[in-house]
This record gives sequence, structure tokens and C-alpha cells, in this order.
Amino acid sequence: MNTSSAGEVLGKCKGLMVVNQIRQMAEDNQQLLYLKNKVVEEQLEEFSGIVNEKLRKTEEENRIVRLRTQMHHEQNKEEGYDLIKEYAEKLTAMKRRKLEIESLMLDEPAL
Repeated sequence: MNTSSAGEVLGKCKGLMVVNQIRQMAEDNQQLLYLKNKVVEEQLEEFSGIVNEKLRKTEEENRIVRLRTQMHHEQNKEEGYDLIKEYAEKLTAMKRRKLEIESLMLDEPAL
């Protein structure tokens, strides 16, 4: 057997080992990228869930505030109507009393 042929076999063997290592590194890099992307995706899903929950709570709080505001508005409106009615009744009573006084003054003989 000739030494150049043994050297070629050894060279091919080392070349194949290098190629296999490069392929393994490429596969490892792909796996690493896949896992990194998976972790990022899971973190985004978790963050999205947290944000959605906060949004739901905020919407519920806003709905409650709107309801309370509407109730206070209705209450204030009713109180306003009651005040208007009360003042109208007092004004009517004052006018009636004034007419009664004027009527009494007209009925009295002049001195």
C-alpha cells in the first residue's frame, strides 16, 4: 500500500469529520433559534394574556363608573325637578297670598 493513499484516506476522514461537525453546528443553531423563538412566543402569549386581563378589568371598572355616573345624573335630575316643583308651589302660594291681601285691602273702607 502506498503512503499517499493512506494520507488521502486520513484526509478524507478528517474532512468528513469537519463536514459532520459543521452540519451538527448548523442543526444545533437551527434548534437554538427554534427554541429561542418558542420562548419568545410563549413570553408574548403570557404578556398578551396579562394585558388582556388588565384590559378586561379596566373595561369593567369603566362600565361601573359609567353606571354610577348615570345613576348620579338621574338622581340629580330628579332632585332638580323636585326643587323646581317646590319653588313653583311656593311662588303660586305667594301669588295667591298677595291676591288675598290685595282683595282684603280693596274690601276695607278707606279711612
